[in-house]
Amino acid sequence: MKIESGGNKNEEFLTKFLISENRDIRYASLQYVTDSVRSKTQDIGFLKDVFLKNISESLTSEYNLACLHAKLELFIELSEQCDLFVCEDDIVHLSGVLLPLANGERGTTLVTVALPALACILKQCLHIGKYRDLICELCRLVEKYSRATCVEDLRLTVTKTLQIVGCQIINMVAKSQDQDLLPSVFKLFTSSVELLQDEMQEVRMAAAEFTSLLPRPPCFVQYSSLHSNAGLQLLMNYFFMVFEWSNGFLDFIIGQILGNKSPVQIMKNQLVTSSVHLFEQEEANIYAEHMVTVQMMYTNLHKLIVGGSRQEYFEDFLKSRIKTTIELVNSTLDELKSFPNQGYGVGGVLSFPKPFLAVNRLLLYSNLLLSVARQQGDSDQEEGRWKLDLGEEVETQTQVLQSYVNILCQVSGFDIPLMDSDAQALVL
Repeated sequence: MKIESGGNKNEEFLTKFLISENRDIRYASLQYVTDSVRSKTQDIGFLKDVFLKNISESLTSEYNLACLHAKLELFIELSEQCDLFVCEDDIVHLSGVLLPLANGERGTTLVTVALPALACILKQCLHIGKYRDLICELCRLVEKYSRATCVEDLRLTVTKTLQIVGCQIINMVAKSQDQDLLPSVFKLFTSSVELLQDEMQEVRMAAAEFTSLLPRPPCFVQYSSLHSNAGLQLLMNYFFMVFEWSNGFLDFIIGQILGNKSPVQIMKNQLVTSSVHLFEQEEANIYAEHMVTVQMMYTNLHKLIVGGSRQEYFEDFLKSRIKTTIELVNSTLDELKSFPNQGYGVGGVLSFPKPFLAVNRLLLYSNLLLSVARQQGDSDQEEGRWKLDLGEEVETQTQVLQSYVNILCQVSGFDIPLMDSDAQALVL
């Protein structure tokens, strides 16, 4: 079949097949058109409005899953290849149909096309304030389907979705400094980190392709594709560059470094689970290197501190958290010292990944506080230093924390010179 531009015969001919009552004819027609758009063997962009009308009108009535899947595939291809314009009425209608499909109401197979199709729609209406809920919903689904427990097809679907609209959402929130949308952007960040460390190479490389789309300063080499490890570093650097202004972002990163469970709780849990489940895999994704991710976050935060950025935020960070951190380090030390009496050596407990990571998280977190304290100086005389009014109590607490951290390094067996240099990042 050869489609020629001009006239109404092509429109009538294609429409007849696309709305045929025979599902095999509908499916074959949709596949033909999609392949033509994808391969660019025929210029059918002039019929994109015809296809959009057909897709929009038939989504709710299409009972055949294969045809519905094919229609959404065609919609995605038209959006990416032919600059398909969707008017506001169609945006409202299509998003209302696609959201339930993206939530999995008709199965996983349709999620793989409904979510990217939703991204194509959102890409056209990011500037319209009333679609903020759609942004939040899409980011929630991205987070949901990026988990290692989801099937590979869903994780690949998330990478496709991020490639379509991820950069635009991040940049829009960063430029507008929209505090309400920050939690949604954080979901894109954590999902991207997880996908860049996925156990399947295809997923990792697709996620790296998304990070290659992030804007980079001219001084950076502009590669068209990146390895997943380089993509992870680029993702970190970019988020710190565009969200440095945000207290919420810094709070989020600090929370990621410390983790949501104390080392004491993790070590106690480990003693229970290791005696019951000797050969159980601890993570759904054994490829993920959480310490690498935490280290990158720490390094970027440390650069802000030693560079003299965000003084007010970090001064408050030190004053508000120094006391609880001392208590946390002290309780961790007490727990570690108790293990030999329970038949476990300290090294034996920390040979498990989760306790090892938890103690190292605490060391990194503590050193962030100490790095802030070491920034104190006469800023008129010392470039990059801050005039900090810590007070006698905080200065004493800083000395206590430093001594506790040194002891923790000795007890845990981590020979890490945490206090040697302001500029030194902790390398494990």
